Amino acid sequence: AGRDFPHRAAAVRALEEEQGLPRGLAQWLGQSVRPVGSSPRPVRLAYDMGVVRALFRAYRATDLWPVCADPRVPVAAVVAGRNREAWGAENLARLEELAADPGAALTAVTLERSGHNVHVDDLEGLLKAMEDAGTWT
Repeated sequence: AGRDFPHRAAAVRALEEEQGLPRGLAQWLGQSVRPVGSSPRPVRLAYDMGVVRALFRAYRATDLWPVCADPRVPVAAVVAGRNREAWGAENLARLEELAADPGAALTAVTLERSGHNVHVDDLEGLLKAMEDAGTWT
């Protein structure tokens, strides 16, 4: 059984302070609280935090740049314009450099109007990017 919290804000605070998660990630996970029993409070996270921690560590440890640079592997990268800072300047420059290489199989597009949920913020732009990359026909 998961841990109970008096309300969503307490769950988010615990994720930040006790689990060391960045605020945005803690808030996103906090959207998954569910009532315990029949009353709206207390609440409990719907996620197993052990699994969340393992997935986050695996994500942080995975280096996919060799895949992006492999000319045999077609890769289409979509950058959410309103979240570009999440990539970091160095990664954006590397992405641009790989996409500009005529021998590379990587295509990259930035959807300026979109945030994390590119399919919601700019579905038309996402579908066009997929079509241009040959991943959507």
